[in-house]
Amino acid sequence: MDLYCWNTEISAAFYVVLQFCELSIRNGAVEAVEAVFGPNWHLNRGFVYTLPVLRGNRGYQPRNDLQSCAARLPTAGKVVAELKFAFWQSLFVKGQQARIWDTHLARAFPGYDRALTLAQARTQMFDNIEKIRKLRNRVALNRPGFIGDL
Repeated sequence: MDLYCWNTEISAAFYVVLQFCELSIRNGAVEAVEAVFGPNWHLNRGFVYTLPVLRGNRGYQPRNDLQSCAARLPTAGKVVAELKFAFWQSLFVKGQQARIWDTHLARAFPGYDRALTLAQARTQMFDNIEKIRKLRNRVALNRPGFIGDL
């Protein structure tokens, strides 16, 4: 029981930092997407069709998630709040490089490593978001012993 309590305390310590990471990534991505597709980006069919679709309709589908949220929520702000963290990660794929990140990465994420090319920085951000997302999911599930997996 002591180990479970300790694990819960450690999970709680990570939770606030993970929330700030998620909010920072989400808000930076929204800023970049709005710069390209306007304030109603969530309704912009041009944007919707830039989103990746996984083959076989298996796994998380960012396009479906956005369309579902946009159909039932009245504003972009409400859509932003409802989209999954995986949605924001999906914007950091290679297919969005020229469309979004070549012109907006530096403004949306001013602290990125300037020694990297924009493509390298976008790739690094995708990979780092994946690590954050996995850690966040483990903390949220309060998986015993997750610290040993880091």
